[in-house]
Amino acid sequence: MSGAGSGSGAPKLHIVKKLTEQLLTTYKDINRKYYEKKKKKQAEAKHKSGDRNATYDYRIKLHEKLDERYRVLESIGKGSFGQVVKAFDERESKPVAIKIIKNKEAFRIQAKSEMDLLKLLNRH
Repeated sequence: MSGAGSGSGAPKLHIVKKLTEQLLTTYKDINRKYYEKKKKKQAEAKHKSGDRNATYDYRIKLHEKLDERYRVLESIGKGSFGQVVKAFDERESKPVAIKIIKNKEAFRIQAKSEMDLLKLLNRH
């Protein structure tokens, strides 16, 4: 009886080991193909874009004037929805932070939602 049990376990372990090795190879191959495709898409998008880069971000220019009011002083940071710049509000004569949303519909929808929430909070 012990011979039958030990004989059947070894082939199962071998199969599991083979599947695991093949699975890792498959994942590595999928990752390689995914990142090659992503890199190609980004290069194509960058080639097609005007004032925006491959990630749909606005290309900030220092000292540029936004909305004929805000003078861009520096980039503060970037995030998944866009970027934030430090600017000077020439009408109010004070520094401000401006969030510039990526140029993609999903981000605009989210930004609108965020603006509505901020307006609601500012009323109370």
